[in-house]
Amino acid sequence: SMATSSINWSGLKKAFTVGVVEASQAADLDGATKALQKHLQAHSKSFAAPDGKLEPIEGDALCWGFRNQLEALTTAASKKGVPAIKEPAVVQILDLSFECVSKKWASTSLPLQLLNDLFETQSASECQSAFDYVEARVDKLKKEFMTEDLRYILVSTCNTLMKRLSKCSDLVLCSRILMFLAHVLPLSEKSGVNKKSLFNAENVTFYETVDPSAPEDDAMTDDSAPASAPKPAAADSVVVAPGDDELHVNFQFYRTFWELQTLMHDPSAVAGNPDTLQNFCTLLDSVLTVFAAHPFSASEEAALLRSLRYKEFFFPKFLTSTKLIGLQLRDIYFRRHCLVQVLLVLQYLRDNSLRATPLTAAQLEKLARLGGKCDQLLSKIPPNAQGFSSTIRRLLKREQNWISWKKSSCPPFERPP
Repeated sequence: SMATSSINWSGLKKAFTVGVVEASQAADLDGATKALQKHLQAHSKSFAAPDGKLEPIEGDALCWGFRNQLEALTTAASKKGVPAIKEPAVVQILDLSFECVSKKWASTSLPLQLLNDLFETQSASECQSAFDYVEARVDKLKKEFMTEDLRYILVSTCNTLMKRLSKCSDLVLCSRILMFLAHVLPLSEKSGVNKKSLFNAENVTFYETVDPSAPEDDAMTDDSAPASAPKPAAADSVVVAPGDDELHVNFQFYRTFWELQTLMHDPSAVAGNPDTLQNFCTLLDSVLTVFAAHPFSASEEAALLRSLRYKEFFFPKFLTSTKLIGLQLRDIYFRRHCLVQVLLVLQYLRDNSLRATPLTAAQLEKLARLGGKCDQLLSKIPPNAQGFSSTIRRLLKREQNWISWKKSSCPPFERPP
């Protein structure tokens, strides 16, 4: 083996860069591999030996050659106005880095470093094409690069990319990145487990706090949540006029409904304060009573099936205007989303192991009663009411199993044969 002190670092960088350049210009991956191997044998005595390994400093020089050539190629592609990943030489470089790792010619971090360099030089739109390449190599990444250090590089690269993307215009790419990480990383990966069960408390719901139909002298515009909780709405606060499909909702119920949403965005705060928990239960009971008093009719179900044709919809955030609440309550999907959200929050609140101060038996009984009422309402909402309700129950059971697994410090799923 060659002594490290006798290696010419500058000469190695130049020689290995020439080898990478020639390899990137080869007709195919096999030709690229042979071209690079020729240069490694010519300039590394240790590589030419029977075991065919590079000294650590030689491996660093090879990595430098790859990154230097990738930078040159991405710069040239930028000048031509095309995404770098569309250049065959760039794809060849990336594929060759995977090949070097499989042949143990280079550090296993080399492909991930190159991908990180590539994303850093591309615009958000160009990153979509580059991510196509990553998704096409997902099996290789999952097989070869799952040590803790390499997972950190991969997660860091993806997180850095997502910070650059818009959650509105780049929503699809953001979703693809999350799906990719979920597929590649093990279930026990700390970055995706949320061991502390933290909530996104920044997701605040703003709604009107002054009745817009009140006299102008009394009305004031305020888009923030009220300082004090509203009084629970009575069941008769929502009425249906004869021949009118829209529910007519008074302002009392409007405030009751959206105040409930402001409580559910952080269930840990609800469980930690007995007064807040009592207010939550009172408001929820009032809303569920109104839901039960105004079920969906058979004609509404038929109209839904004709208009939507079983299409599903996702709403990242519902509007909170007083002018919409009547229509929203007649929206089957709106009511479903609300009830599913309530079931998730109730399941969290009933788990005493997630908080320092456990709930009393009376509090747990009240939450269980509200959960049963909510599940009963969900099982009556078309289409496929019973099937949908049964699916939600199974998902909640899996969620409970997931929480139990996290409380056990995420033990590995793998078992010896």
